[in-house]
Amino acid sequence: MAEKNAVILKTYNWDNESAIRQIDVRKSKTGAVAYLHAADDATNLHNLRELLRGKGWATSSDTREGKPVLRVSGLQDENQLINIALQSNFAQGTPRVTETTPPKEKGFWNWVKRNSLIFSGWVYTFGNALYVVSGFVRKDMDQARTGASFAGGDILLAIFGGKNEDRQLRTLLTKLKSHLNTHGITIPDHAAINTETDKGKNSKFFDFMGNNISIFKALAEVVAGVFYFRAGAKQKNPWKQTTAIIFGLGFGSSIFIKEKKTDPNELKNAGFFKKAWAYWQEKPLRIAGWSGLSNTVLTTAGAVEKGYKHEKGMAPPAGDPHYKWDLATAGTMLVANNLYALSNKGAGKITSGSIIDDVYGLAAQVINQQPTEELRNKAIEETAKFLGERTEIKEHTAQAKQHLIEELVRLNNNPWSEAHQKQSPVVTNTNAVPTMLSSPLAVAHVNEEKMAGLQDQKEEKIVLGEHSGKVVKMQGEEKTHQISA
Repeated sequence: MAEKNAVILKTYNWDNESAIRQIDVRKSKTGAVAYLHAADDATNLHNLRELLRGKGWATSSDTREGKPVLRVSGLQDENQLINIALQSNFAQGTPRVTETTPPKEKGFWNWVKRNSLIFSGWVYTFGNALYVVSGFVRKDMDQARTGASFAGGDILLAIFGGKNEDRQLRTLLTKLKSHLNTHGITIPDHAAINTETDKGKNSKFFDFMGNNISIFKALAEVVAGVFYFRAGAKQKNPWKQTTAIIFGLGFGSSIFIKEKKTDPNELKNAGFFKKAWAYWQEKPLRIAGWSGLSNTVLTTAGAVEKGYKHEKGMAPPAGDPHYKWDLATAGTMLVANNLYALSNKGAGKITSGSIIDDVYGLAAQVINQQPTEELRNKAIEETAKFLGERTEIKEHTAQAKQHLIEELVRLNNNPWSEAHQKQSPVVTNTNAVPTMLSSPLAVAHVNEEKMAGLQDQKEEKIVLGEHSGKVVKMQGEEKTHQISA
């Protein structure tokens, strides 16, 4: 049974007397995530955050459309959260509730590309039925076994090949945790990323199948290639034997090619072979799907030859009265293989801006909680490198790094941040000139206690430069200093 995960968006709004003005909820089969918007003059927000943590939910300071929010995850539904907000008097009165569903994919072609993997599974399955029937018609069991073997992978494509935003987020965050741990970055126990990646057995099963579906498909193709080669030998059809070798090798090799996003800046001065390899790495299923097109071309060639000889009155194996079955399967596989070549091996590109915001917000929390500046800088570099290579995220490494730094600044200016609950000023002389900072983390000033002092005393403002580094401005004297990026 396919994983159904319809998403519902709900918004709860309160009047101006409430400290919590709005709660946005993103609800799916696997649970709910809520985003709390506080009034500008709200106080003691840390008390509510601690109360929510006490319920076992994960919290992280975040932003939505440029506005600071508290992200709460690990919810089964939002009802208990709403009750807590009301009972603690952070929200007062009956909220106005609106419910919507996420907008559908714009444009037919975008819709096809997003769902190309599952569509290919459906078309492949129809073609496989033709293989099986033609095998029985010919009384050639190797032909029938070819279709049955194909079906072993294609039915899984039709079931598990659909895109799912929750799975995309879980997959990306799970791999990010593994990457950071491999490079010596410890994930704090209370980080919200742990809640996002710790789902039930049912979700883990669907995640595993969805993320590894191309492997099952490739293995099925290799097995089918063996039977198709044997069928070609029995039918004295070298065209079938040739294509069996080509698509068997093509699909088999796709298992071992790591999917990696192409960075145009890295390829500016690259040679032909490096650019070609980058092209295949961007979507390894291209080599699989396009090698499968040999099935269309060569099977069609064989069918035309056999059909021509049959119409001329030549008996099998020179002619083949069942050549029309081969033409039908070849046409079906033409569509299916092109759809497959459009697809990603993994979860695919994330199109939801909200999910991308979650990725950067959760990653920033992990970075922010590293115990030393050295580790925080390393976490920025490794996270940016990881995201820069992943096909789920559009941004390349340099862009991802800048995005992370900006997210860290927003995090520490967020009234929900724990930094705002601490009093630890670092500037005591309002005429002092800030010292030169030498790292992105120092620019972002991710140390929460220092950031709290700067924010509470309004003595220093952090501003990100667009291209040539970062600038720190003193509000009092308007002195600026260029800082290395």
